[in-house]
Amino acid sequence: MAKKVLFIYPSGSMGVYSRSKISVAISSIPYISLASLAGAVLRAGHEAKILDLAVSSDYNKDVQEALASFRPD
Repeated sequence: MAKKVLFIYPSGSMGVYSRSKISVAISSIPYISLASLAGAVLRAGHEAKILDLAVSSDYNKDVQEALASFRPD
């Protein structure tokens, strides 16, 4: 039976740069480690989703929406 797996990358220290000019250089691409893990889950026949909170402006809302819409196991 296929499972749904939600990977969450927490916001961490990226907020430190949010008010500086360096914020334009912050990537919105998920980190390769999360993409690698999600790829392994997909190859095993399961569903995977990555929620990257480093690029989120409202963490609580984004997590709640991901849980409600994707409904991970």
